[in-house]
Amino acid sequence: MRYLGVPLISKRLGRMQLIASVLDQVYWCCVFLLPKDVIKTINSILKSFLWSQNDMSKGKAKVAWKSVCQPKVQGGLGLKDLATWNKALLVKHLWNLANKDTLWVK
Repeated sequence: MRYLGVPLISKRLGRMQLIASVLDQVYWCCVFLLPKDVIKTINSILKSFLWSQNDMSKGKAKVAWKSVCQPKVQGGLGLKDLATWNKALLVKHLWNLANKDTLWVK
């Protein structure tokens, strides 16, 4: 069973796959520049979820978060860095606005 492309049964999914699907579904990230404190808090929640065993208690991180966000070919887990992803989506949004022939752009 799926909702918005994300499977609802989490027992079959790994923690990494759930984190990746959450980062893909962050719609407000493409419209607003997120403050650094918000990004830090979201990353903290994602880290806790990735490294904890059964609840959201803080677990000992096995690898630095920057390494986790590296592509798989570079030894990372392939997760998106939220700060970089936020900036990329904003630039894409601005590019789409600038390429439209509207009165607002003129």
